[in-house]
Amino acid sequence: MQQVVKAVKSTQLSFKHYPILSAFFKEYGLFQFFDTLLPKRRHHEVTHGQCILLFVCDCLTARTPLYLYTDLLRDLDVPFIFGPGARAEYFNEYAMGETLDAIVRFGEDKLFAKVLGHLRQQVEIDMSHLHADTTNFSVAGNYDDGGVTPTGLHITYGHAKDKRTDLKRWALMMIVNAMGTPVAMKTLDGNSSDKKTIIEGMTALKEVLEAEGMAEVGSTFIADSSFYTKDNITAFTGKWISHAQEGLNEVKRYLAMEALPFVESQAEGYSTYGLDSSYGGVAQRWVLVFSGQMYARQVKTLQRGQEKQLKDANAKAYHLQAKTFKCEPDALAAAAGLAAKWPLLKAMEPEAGTKTVNKPGKKGRPKEGEGLEVFSVSLAFEKDPRALEDACKGLGKFMLATNDLALGDEQILQAYKQQGTVERGFRFLKNGDFQLAPVFLKSPRRIQALSFVMCLSLMVYSIIENQLRTSLAKANETIRIQDNGPADYKNNARPTLMKVFAMFDHLGTTSITMAGGQQLLIQTTLPPEVRKVLHYLGAPYEKAFERSM
Repeated sequence: MQQVVKAVKSTQLSFKHYPILSAFFKEYGLFQFFDTLLPKRRHHEVTHGQCILLFVCDCLTARTPLYLYTDLLRDLDVPFIFGPGARAEYFNEYAMGETLDAIVRFGEDKLFAKVLGHLRQQVEIDMSHLHADTTNFSVAGNYDDGGVTPTGLHITYGHAKDKRTDLKRWALMMIVNAMGTPVAMKTLDGNSSDKKTIIEGMTALKEVLEAEGMAEVGSTFIADSSFYTKDNITAFTGKWISHAQEGLNEVKRYLAMEALPFVESQAEGYSTYGLDSSYGGVAQRWVLVFSGQMYARQVKTLQRGQEKQLKDANAKAYHLQAKTFKCEPDALAAAAGLAAKWPLLKAMEPEAGTKTVNKPGKKGRPKEGEGLEVFSVSLAFEKDPRALEDACKGLGKFMLATNDLALGDEQILQAYKQQGTVERGFRFLKNGDFQLAPVFLKSPRRIQALSFVMCLSLMVYSIIENQLRTSLAKANETIRIQDNGPADYKNNARPTLMKVFAMFDHLGTTSITMAGGQQLLIQTTLPPEVRKVLHYLGAPYEKAFERSM
């Protein structure tokens, strides 16, 4: 007779999409890479590479305070994700904190450059067009960091891009390639000037690329208008494309011009007009760009502004009518002053009138011959179609500039249009899925390390996403992705990795402990569409979801 062994305990453990990230670290040798560059100073049971993987996993899911990492991991299949022998309690705040400290000791920007060089030996990361921009993040707490060294991060009040003027902040400069993969990063003081930090970041990256032997012939840095100053364009020795500042007199002159011979662009809805310039003493090509979509958006904004002006102006006119003046010229002057405040409106001819009121100190109805004659004025507004038409004439246009005279106008426009990749990267770092703002690390040094983790997470994310999209394109295949609702599924040839990750949310392991102490692990059966994702990611990712029994 066969003996029946009873189970005494059953535990549900999740592994979600984390094995994908673990597979990435294994495929490109990042565990050994980090452990070599960041030797441990104190004994703890996990390596810096494993801790950095946990940071990346958490950043791409939901930000967790350091002291709660052990609790977070109790619900995860830790050995399956982080390797045999790994246990939740090993990833305590001391081990995780030591990893952050090791990153800062090495230099977060220098370490990121080393990661870039390491990965470029194994995976294609295009460096022909590099897009630079800055943003800042708010932090909770006082951060009394006045005693930091001149090279340390100064967390202070600055220009609040998230509108949280009540919070201190720190800034991040990031440079990405045309695919949105970060290739350089640098933490900055909370009150850093975009005009200075952009040029500093671009210059630093250029030097790092050259020092690491990664500089490419023809690499072009692309930046927004904060870069375009006389000091910056004369100081930077590399190639650049920039949005020229609209406040420059010469730029304003071209923006206001009509009937220029624009050439239709290959990009739908765009047209260009090119000219030569020597602004700042630098020979360059300017390209005036007209965007139909931008024009339509700006016209709608103006129309809404006109509606608001009409409402506000008539409200002011109503209150003006209740005021009194000593003479008719004063009343008419007040009406004229009000009419001049609304450039998109037409003021009707004001009408002045008189009435008799009591002299100061008198009450009741004034007696005949004893009252004081005062003046009032009535005014009304209506929309001015001509003013709106004139205001629309300069809309939908912006000026691009470059010192690369070999580029054609179309090439300049196409390269600059990719500037949205760095802006999308910043939005990704700040959105609800990435869960990083506001930051709750109390040490400025640790926030410097967190900046590295953030940019590394985005780098890993973008490389995996591009790998999947490239594989699907070669095979002319799609992935069936849940789009906007539980019943809304669509076949997508270019899925976002975040939506792909959502397909793995319910995957995990059932751990069953038998009466004799034997442990039985039952893994979730992978759905066909999940297997399809892993197939097109490649063999290392398929293997990451195979459990050795």
